[in-house]
Amino acid sequence: MSSLKVLAVAGAVVVGVANVAQAGDLPVPPPPPHFDAPLRGTVSAGGVYLRGDIGVGSTKIGKYTSDIYAIPAIGSASLFGQKHPTPSFVGLGVGYKFNRWFRADMTAELRGGGQIGYSDFLTLPAAPGLTLANTYNGQLSSRVFMANAYVDLGTFCALGCLTPFLGAGVGVSQNMISGFTDQGVVEIGGGGGVAPSFAYAPDRTKTDFAWALHAGVGYQINQNLTLEASYRYLNLGKAESGVLVNPFVPGNTLASVKLNNIDSHDFRLGMRWALGSGDCCGLPAPEAVFAPAPMVRKF
Repeated sequence: MSSLKVLAVAGAVVVGVANVAQAGDLPVPPPPPHFDAPLRGTVSAGGVYLRGDIGVGSTKIGKYTSDIYAIPAIGSASLFGQKHPTPSFVGLGVGYKFNRWFRADMTAELRGGGQIGYSDFLTLPAAPGLTLANTYNGQLSSRVFMANAYVDLGTFCALGCLTPFLGAGVGVSQNMISGFTDQGVVEIGGGGGVAPSFAYAPDRTKTDFAWALHAGVGYQINQNLTLEASYRYLNLGKAESGVLVNPFVPGNTLASVKLNNIDSHDFRLGMRWALGSGDCCGLPAPEAVFAPAPMVRKF
């Protein structure tokens, strides 16, 4: 009986060893491969960058006005035919990327001259039934200096390093009105007759507060170069012409014309060049790692 028990135990041990050996011969399935996340921190962790921009704006003059409309000799004034410029512009700047989500820069921008102007009808209480007309024309150009801050909203690696962003800026604008003229008709001697008139204003620059809001997307070409396409709302403040002068009548001057609440909807293309090296989507995507084949021991 004891011999049978010994044989049974020995048989169980042999079967167990055989099962373990058979299991050792089976291949171990590899773990699933690792892929980069679709959205990560923005490109290049930080550092100094240079930038350049070009674009076109749709600028609107909130209101044309002049002190001449407030003098007692003018009964009423109606303005019409306002012109709103569509200037092109170019800008340069330098900035610093603090981390993968926040950056800031200082920019200087030159906005080319755009056509401005309007026409008016004036009535004179001293001459009932007489209406005078004037047409004003000139050019508006600006220099804009801004400090801007941006929040990068994350890089979509699946789309090839595409990074949307939002931003805001404050600064100053230097708005210049040049080539400003007034062509119209004036009353002659209070008798109801009229004659053509002409006046011109010297160029004048007015400095005012400016502010902006940004929204756009950047696309990183390589470790240093990022291209941008963006929209910007820009408020340029105010501008004012020089005092209008009649060259044919010595001492005859008219009030200047004021432009209030000048704003612009700008569409920009730009580039940023990082002075330090960066990388797309933060870090290179890790390669897939598989477990090594198991060691098989022969029994």
